[in-house]
Amino acid sequence: MTKNDSIIVVAYHTDLIQNCNKNISEFENSVKTIRISEPGDIKESAIC
Repeated sequence: MTKNDSIIVVAYHTDLIQNCNKNISEFENSVKTIRISEPGDIKESAIC
């Protein structure tokens, strides 16, 4: 959620359990590097 009421969604999808287990840690590590410069409060959002 950002201050201009944009929603940021990050998803991980795979068709095989083996691929999920093999790549999930790489996905989790990359998600940890995402920075939102102007995060908003979803409770005060018009979207909510």
